[in-house]
Formats: sequence, C-alpha cells, structure tokens
Amino acid sequence: MGKRFPKSIIICTFFALLSILFLPSQFASANEVGKVLANGNLNVRNAPSIQGEIVGKLQDGDEVKIIEKVGEWLKISSKVGQGYVHGDYIVIHKANSSTNSKANSSSQSSSTANKSNTTTTNPSTKKVSVYVNGNLLTLPIDPPVENGRVLVPFRVIGENLGINVNWLSETKQIEAIDADTKVLFTINKNKVLVNSQTLTLDQAPLIVKNTTVIPLRFFAETYGANVQWNEKEKIVTIVKKQSNNGNVVLPMPSEEKPPSRTTVLAVIDDPNGATVYEEPSRRSDEIGELEEGDTIKIYEKPSADIDTDEWIEIDYKNKVGYIAADAVRPQSETLKGKVTATSLNIREQANTTSAVIGSLPKGQEIIVFEVIGEWARIKHNGQWGYVHTNYLTMQMNKKTYSALSEPKLEIYDANRAWLTWSKVGSVTTSHSLVTNGIEISTTASQIDKWKENHPGIQQIEYNGSKIRIYVNPGYHLVVRHFTNSVRVTILPSGLAGKRIVVDAGHGDHDPGAKGATGLLEKEVNLAVALKLADLLRNAGAEVILSRSNDTFLSLADRVKVAHNNDADAFISIHADSFNATSQGSTTFYHSGKNPSWQQSKQLSDIAIKKLTSQLGTVSRGSNDKSLHVIRETEIPAILVELAFLSNPKEEALLKSDEFRQKAAQALFDSFIEFYK
Repeated sequence: MGKRFPKSIIICTFFALLSILFLPSQFASANEVGKVLANGNLNVRNAPSIQGEIVGKLQDGDEVKIIEKVGEWLKISSKVGQGYVHGDYIVIHKANSSTNSKANSSSQSSSTANKSNTTTTNPSTKKVSVYVNGNLLTLPIDPPVENGRVLVPFRVIGENLGINVNWLSETKQIEAIDADTKVLFTINKNKVLVNSQTLTLDQAPLIVKNTTVIPLRFFAETYGANVQWNEKEKIVTIVKKQSNNGNVVLPMPSEEKPPSRTTVLAVIDDPNGATVYEEPSRRSDEIGELEEGDTIKIYEKPSADIDTDEWIEIDYKNKVGYIAADAVRPQSETLKGKVTATSLNIREQANTTSAVIGSLPKGQEIIVFEVIGEWARIKHNGQWGYVHTNYLTMQMNKKTYSALSEPKLEIYDANRAWLTWSKVGSVTTSHSLVTNGIEISTTASQIDKWKENHPGIQQIEYNGSKIRIYVNPGYHLVVRHFTNSVRVTILPSGLAGKRIVVDAGHGDHDPGAKGATGLLEKEVNLAVALKLADLLRNAGAEVILSRSNDTFLSLADRVKVAHNNDADAFISIHADSFNATSQGSTTFYHSGKNPSWQQSKQLSDIAIKKLTSQLGTVSRGSNDKSLHVIRETEIPAILVELAFLSNPKEEALLKSDEFRQKAAQALFDSFIEFYK
C-alpha cells in the first residue's frame, strides 16, 4: 500500500494550486500617475473589459491617477471621472511628492508586504524545461528558481483538476469547492480557511508576470508523483505513471512532444497581418510576424470568447504567443475544410488548366479564406492558391457549410443571357413558377446576392432558402439545375434565337405504330418534324432535329440532344394507335421529375388547343404522363399525338401532305403563343 498523506496537507495544496486559475486585481501604489499614449481618443469604460460601457474619452497626453491594476486594465481617476482603461495606452511614472516620515513608513510597509512577490532568477542562461508524463510543456513564463527551489506555473500542469472555483472580487478571495470540502484563501496570504478550519501553507502562491507559480515539491506531496530535477540540464521531470516492473518511466530530454492543450484553427484576416508578442501586451517583446491568410492555432479557453477577447493566445512555432484579436477572423465566420480526395491539387488560378503549385492529402484540414465560384482560395506554405470545393467537406461555426455563391451574368447575344450561381458543398436546387417569375429553392446554408442589372429582370427577392426572380414583360426564363451550378437563362419574347429541339419519334428498325393500310408512324413523325423545323427557322429560331432522316436514336440519346445543345424547349412528335374507333389529338407533359414541368404544362395546354382547332380533331386533352423524353429533360418539354393511325379516317388524314402541313403550323403557332 502506498504512503498516505494527512488530509489537511492535501486540501491546502489543492487550494494553493487552484490559485493559478484566477489572477486577481493588484492595487497600485498611491503615488503612481500615468499619461495617455494613444494616436487618437482612448476610451474610458465602466468595467475592465472591451465589453464595458464607454463613460468618457481621453486624449493623447492627458494625465491620470492610477487607483488599481486589474489584469491588463487600470482603474483610473481622470478629468472624465473614474473608470477603466487598457494598460497598453498608459505610461506610468511616479508622481513628484515631498518625502516625510509617513511616506517613508508607508514605503517600508509596502516593501515588506510585497517581499513575497519578489523572485530571483537562476543566473544560468539555460531555461528550465518541464516534462509531465513525457510531454514537454509550453509554459507562459520561464520557471523561476528561488533559493535553489524551482517554482512552476501550476495552471498548465493542473488545469484538468475539475475543481469548482469562484473568484470573489470584493474580498480578493478565491473559493474552491471539491466534493465535501470548501476552501477559501486570499492571494499572497499563507492563511487558508478549510471547512471553517484555519491552516497555514508552507509557501503562498506568487504572481510572476501575471502567472501564479508554486514550489515544485507540492506536486510530490499532493499527488504522489515522482519528481526529478536535473540541475545541469535544468530539466524538471514529473511522472505519475509507472511501468509494470514498478520503475519510473522517464522521458529523454530530447523528446520534444507537443503540448497536451487543444487548439483550433483560425486565420489572419487583416491586410496588415499581425505581430506576435511574447506577452499579451504591445510593450512585450515581438517574437514574430504573421501575414493575411496565414493559418494559426488558437489555444482553446473555455472561460474566454476568442471572438471578442482583446488578445488571443496562439501556438507560434511550438511556443506560446499573443496576437491582437481583431486581426483574426471570428470563429463564427471562419470556413474550415477537410480534403475528401486522395490527393487534391492546389492550383495557381481558379481553373483546371492552371499550374499545379502543391497538393493536399486526404483528411487534411484547411482554412478557406474565401470562395470564388466553385473554387476555394487558400494559403499553403505561404503561397496563395485554389482548390476545387467538390473535394472538400466544409463547416462554418461547427455547422455544415454549403452555398449558392458568386452569381454571374453572361451575355451571349441580344437574344440570350445566363445568370448563374455556383454550388459550393452539397447543394440541391429546384424551382417553380410564380406570378411574373420563378422561385428557386435550395438546401444551401448561404446565398450570395446578385447586385447587377438586366433589362429582363424586374427584381430579385431573397427569403431564407429561396430566391424569387421577377421578370419584366416581354421576357421568359428557363432554369437548368447542374451538379455544380444553377443557371437561369433570360430570353426576350419571340422566336428569334430560341433553341428548340424537334424530335421525330421512332425511326429505322423502330417503325412505331402501323396504320390499316400500312402507313408507318416513323414516316409521319419525320415529315411533320421537318415542316415544323422550316417554320421555326424562318422565324429566327435555332432548330435542332433529333433525326433528319430514317435513323434510330434511343430515348436517352434524344434527351441528350436537348441537354447537349443547351435547348430552351423540346417537342416530340408522334401518331397514336389503339383501335379503329379511337380518334383525336393528345398532348403530354410530366409533372414529376422534370423541374420545368409547369412551363411544360403551359406549352402542352396551348398545343392541344391549336391542334384541335386547326386540324378539326377531337381533343383528348393535355395530360400529365411519365414518358421518358419529357420526364428526363430539364427544360419545357411536351410530346404530341397528332391523330390515330389505327382509325382508317385519321390514317388517311395523316397520309395527306396538307394535314401534315396544318399539324406543323398548329405546333408552330403553339410556340408563337408560348414565347409571346
């Protein structure tokens, strides 16, 4: 059984160790005054924090009286009354006063009272290194050595003790509660109150450079740790764990293991960069410089908000450093990415033909400085570059990030323009018709607004996950949804410049239906398609025929014709067949998969009226049906059945060139009305 220690010693030691978690205010000497050193106005606040209310302003050169030091802040008395200012902007000096016995007595008293706060450093130039369980600690200060005894900052070593500690500002005391034990002590005092019992500590905690340090021996007595001091190498080794044979496991001094403290990635967001200081003060030594876009590691501090603190503690080249918080992009606005590809190329410019300047391995975490279209701008090894967002999973504020970004307008000619949003991350979109426009719905967490103008766009409204685009009279919109973007085609009224796919159904070995006298559907379909194409071309439309002769295309290939030619509308021409008494004309649209189904229905409704009125056939209606060529296309698409080949009377009509010309004219007139 191991050695047991008196409970009072353990409790006292816990209490002393906890003191490092809170650094109380320190009273200034009564004869200290200061002068404001600022380029402009210096805010005076009602509390020692940048969140404190501003109660007045001081100018460069104004004198103040120092009442109290509170961390980095000073409580002052000035021409605007009492308040708090940051110590970086005050130059402190002694006030001129006559020397009298009272002052001397006060000075001697002050000297005695502060004697415990004075430490002597080891004259050796070698710094003290501290290892805990094999980890070389990153310490906020170099451990001082006083009278041959090493004093160590316990906050770094014992921050995970899990003891509830409260700072009592009025009495300058710390209350520590652990299970059934309550401890109360005052900074720089040896007397401690433990569960109503007063005890005396061997050594009161000291404050050195805003850090509380305690004698190293406390660790051995309190935690049963093995502590070794290498005088020659100035190395402290603290080990709690033991090997199976009971021997203490000591690390080699050369083992430079990373500190156990956790960090989060952040990015410098100041064009002027940031200076890294040894201490959280502009008067401290400068230990480095950071540039805009540099990725840094911020130490996590549960008791502090790193977005609003005046100073941020960072890991700078395996050392602790401090930078101004306003030089860092807030965590809530920082976009972080993780590489999903086996190896992700970093390119010099935001395109796939640009030179490769580096690569990132799978799983690499990065900071995205900004998103430009489908590309993420990053800084890698000090050099700016771009990676494609398709190969990143991204988060902002610990939530999955996705966006419709960088809307761009491209003018093709007087009859066509494209407004395109790039999809960043996993984004889906859909759209529907609204009065005088369309509404795009998206799963994107962020939507960038388009800030330019086009005569066809009346206005754009953004409401949560929706974009509503209103068009001016005389314009039409066609929406295409791609993997990496959503694009709105802006078209003026009229057929000029419209890209229309005319699809003659069946062909070659696929004859389609066969009439009573042997008339083949594929022949009727092609004849009408060619006549319609001539009418549309004469009106200025760009016509794409799926087939212009007796050839065969699969249904999927017909859809590809529409998509590959970036068409605005699609019509598939057929003749029907059922029995000898079946009659009439039918039009179809599909309301399921086709995202442009509402416009498809509009065109289908127009076409059935034109066909029946001009051909004299019976109307079998405008119908919603899942047919491949109108289901799989993403643009306004209809399929028409002109008449019945199985009906001898209608077969005779379908043989007639006059009837075929009338059918083509009826369909042409349908497009005229659709694009009016």
